Amino acid sequence: MKIKKKQWDKDKHGLVWEISDVFRPHELEYIQSQIPKKEIVLPEGIQTSYNVNRLPLIEESYKPILKHLYPKLLEECIRESTIFSPISRSSSAWTPTDYANIECEARLQGTAQGLNYRIHPDMSAKILTFLVYIHPEVQEPTYFHAYKRGIENKKKEEDPDPLKYIPWKVNTGYIFLPNERSMHSYANTIHGTDRYVVLGNLLFNGK
Repeated sequence: MKIKKKQWDKDKHGLVWEISDVFRPHELEYIQSQIPKKEIVLPEGIQTSYNVNRLPLIEESYKPILKHLYPKLLEECIRESTIFSPISRSSSAWTPTDYANIECEARLQGTAQGLNYRIHPDMSAKILTFLVYIHPEVQEPTYFHAYKRGIENKKKEEDPDPLKYIPWKVNTGYIFLPNERSMHSYANTIHGTDRYVVLGNLLFNGK
């Protein structure tokens, strides 16, 4: 997996890292084999992505990789004075118990045609978000929004500022550490096909 920090305004977007060549060929084949043959039909009133399947093989393979990467990204956020929540202390202050309480989740997530999900930062127990574009070859990327008061829960069309994005390419995506600057949204309103990604998170389950 290759990783490169985006040179975006950190006061507007926090820190975001582009990742590429993420999964090995057999992993990508396994993930793509989980894509349903039928189009996604969401229950009435549901306006979010559909979690198709947990991916235990990916969780097992990438948990040590992401747990190793996390403290390095955390230190970079702290060095660059990125507003950071929920866990803002230096990784050097973490105890073995803290690291033992980090869990990894990875799932294949599908976005139905016509869905336009609102702007949000990914907070709560998530300490790292890891997303990889999977299928099809051409789709809408995730959109990153400049932080400003009142932007959360709006639609992307309501944001007057230019949107940032990492172009859609299979096996490419991004990582960020959720914070109040990590405003982003996603949509599937252009190409007429379901949109599939792998969404992974590190979660801190400590008390």
